[in-house]
Amino acid sequence: MKITRVLLLVSLTAQYTIANPLVNCNEYQRSLQLDDSLRMDYVVYENGNDNNELYMKVQLVLEEDAASNSWIGFGIHEPGTVTMVPGEAIIGIPSATTAAASTAQRNDNLNTHDVFKYSLGGYAQQMIQKFPTLQQTLEETEIISDNTTMTVLRFTKKLNEGNNELRIFSMKDDVADQINNFMWAYGFGTALGYHRNRGSFAVQAFSICDPNSTVTEGDDEGSDGFIELDVGQSYPELFALHGLLATIAWGVLSPLAIGSAMLRKYLKCLNGALWFKCHYYFNLLTFIFTLVSFGIAVVAHQKSTPEGQNPKHFVAFAHATVGLIIMIFLLIQVFNGWFRPHPVSSSNHDHTDNASADEEGDDFNEKKEQEQQLLKRKKQRRSLWEYCHRIIGAALIGICWYQIHDGMTIYIERYNGNDYRTIFWSITGSLCGFISLSYMCSSKPRVIVKDEDEDTNDDHYYRNHPTNNIDNNDDEGNNTTTNNKYTAGGTTNVELYDDDNNGIETRRMKSYNRADSFKSC
Repeated sequence: MKITRVLLLVSLTAQYTIANPLVNCNEYQRSLQLDDSLRMDYVVYENGNDNNELYMKVQLVLEEDAASNSWIGFGIHEPGTVTMVPGEAIIGIPSATTAAASTAQRNDNLNTHDVFKYSLGGYAQQMIQKFPTLQQTLEETEIISDNTTMTVLRFTKKLNEGNNELRIFSMKDDVADQINNFMWAYGFGTALGYHRNRGSFAVQAFSICDPNSTVTEGDDEGSDGFIELDVGQSYPELFALHGLLATIAWGVLSPLAIGSAMLRKYLKCLNGALWFKCHYYFNLLTFIFTLVSFGIAVVAHQKSTPEGQNPKHFVAFAHATVGLIIMIFLLIQVFNGWFRPHPVSSSNHDHTDNASADEEGDDFNEKKEQEQQLLKRKKQRRSLWEYCHRIIGAALIGICWYQIHDGMTIYIERYNGNDYRTIFWSITGSLCGFISLSYMCSSKPRVIVKDEDEDTNDDHYYRNHPTNNIDNNDDEGNNTTTNNKYTAGGTTNVELYDDDNNGIETRRMKSYNRADSFKSC
């Protein structure tokens, strides 16, 4: 009877064991979906080969719609914080050569892209440093990615490694109620740089896998009290639009605005106010494009900042700080141009006729002197404004060219983007070169050499030769005098003078016809 009972008990136990096998602590027992593309599988177990010390075996699986070879990172926050810095991370960087390398080869060569522990000392890439060789204690490391839609990072880590490294808490510890704060991220490719997506989560002290327990339905899924703290992503499309607008503004529109002012002698030949309209509207478009670009950058940086953290606008890195400085001086330049002092000329202040001068005597002279002093002060203010306007404008476009180049460099490093720096400098350089050559041509002295048999009253000769023209328009394209306008068949006002360098008599034309002058350009 007893034998029958024993056999029955053994039979029932065997049936239960078959139906509910023992847990295999060498396999992942729990799973967390960190975002739509990244899943984390893990198990915490006692390592019998290391005095039953606790180890955590982790697998991060990145599944995407298209082929991708992206680095993956898993980090540990300082206790009680959710910020990246300070912290520690395990980062796997795919590489075809190292993926096939043996564990010994990988451990011997820490310069090879693989899976290593890093210290997060800052947000800049140079502040992310590998731990010393003796502290590279990860086991069973692997990063698999071969132009497929899946990248897999695997590693096994001791929970309490000492050496002042951050600790991972489990139910076995005295502080079983301690919360573990973790972070994750993955990038745009095999070059370690800015993350494409990132997040933070908390897990209560990990439960420990019991090899003597059996698997029941549902036990292989769980989270040990998973708490999602933050999930976010980068916005490369917004930053690309920010760069595109800034490049158009300062690589094309601003040079055209400055060029229209430099080439006003040409443009006045067509229309006296044309150069000023071009200068005004190109600068207006530059301001609008820059303002929109600035706003997009602020929004993109805000959206990329983890929830609850300070985005540190304009102080997080140098590019943002320089961008703010550019925006401030651009606003100064806009208001400076809008409230500019208008140009003045002596003809606008000479309103007293000779008859009144004879009658008033000293009063007339005093009034005339006051007008001259007023004219002088206005000219000084205008001259000072022009110098400031030109200096700020030249400084702005120079700094913006540097900023565009720097922004493209950052975009390439962060998002593994295409390099358009050569195209930018080629287009902008060609445009500025054309403007500069045209300006030098328009500024070249135009001298007429007097022939011995030349009729000084014959204006047809001067119509067909380049001459030094007197500008009859003010700096904003307003026609101030019309008395000297050139008319076909009329007598040209010619000034004779000696050219000491060439030993010949030459003459300059004081009046001109716009159409003829433009043809001579």
